[in-house]
Amino acid sequence: MTRPIANDAWAGVATTLAGLPAGARLIVPKRVVPPPSQAGATWSLGLWRGQTADWRWTLPDCRGLHAQDFGSSWQVHLDQVSPSCDLAEHVRRDVPRIYLAAGAITVVSLVATAVLLLTHARTP
Repeated sequence: MTRPIANDAWAGVATTLAGLPAGARLIVPKRVVPPPSQAGATWSLGLWRGQTADWRWTLPDCRGLHAQDFGSSWQVHLDQVSPSCDLAEHVRRDVPRIYLAAGAITVVSLVATAVLLLTHARTP
């Protein structure tokens, strides 16, 4: 679901980030932008980095503008894929260490299950 950015200041932040390398973060003082809740963002969860809240907008191309509350400022970045568009792809592209950890856990679980099944099948 696309969430339009309902404020020129936040739209400017998104435009600035779009011109920067992937993964770039901006620190935006709170005094220069309204609260995300008043600009079309939705409250969200994010990997904890010391922030007190996470807010997101889903852009028309399914990228996501992600603002993290750090007291007197916002740390803002563009997600390659908004979790609202495709959560699995968001995790794969924007949080690859979590994606890889989940894959490793899945492989270990499958191997352990196979070992247990083979051991049980050989027991008379």
